[in-house]
Amino acid sequence: MAFPATLSYRAGLSRNVISQLHVGNQNKMGPSGVRSLLFEMHTLRFNILQAQYCEAIFELVCGRQLLRSAQTQPSLHSYISETFPSFGTFSDPQHYAGFVPSEHYLAEMMNKAIELEEAEANQHTACLGPDQIAMDDSHKVCAYIKYDAS
Repeated sequence: MAFPATLSYRAGLSRNVISQLHVGNQNKMGPSGVRSLLFEMHTLRFNILQAQYCEAIFELVCGRQLLRSAQTQPSLHSYISETFPSFGTFSDPQHYAGFVPSEHYLAEMMNKAIELEEAEANQHTACLGPDQIAMDDSHKVCAYIKYDAS
């Protein structure tokens, strides 16, 4: 339980994403719905980081302008404009590198998580009383009919 991820032979997913897969599975979202949710969450995170970056640059520029106006004798450095590096795009591997796993991979990992919990689920079911187990009485019992070969 202390390890923060579920691993496959190719990669892995964090316990948080596995929990989202469980909730999505229980609410009939499926892997495609969970993938859409993850993509929206990653896009929101990227937009928040980009806004924070722009605000930090704005505060830096405003602070320098206040310093320039407060100086009685401006220096050469106060007239040189500084350029700031670009924040980058969502999928740029050198910056944010936004990535969302495919639906197929999410389905594989959901199956793996269910298989890992199978023993616990079987133990839980074995501990239930007969009145708590849903009985399926919809099957039909065929009556034994004796055929006379004569």
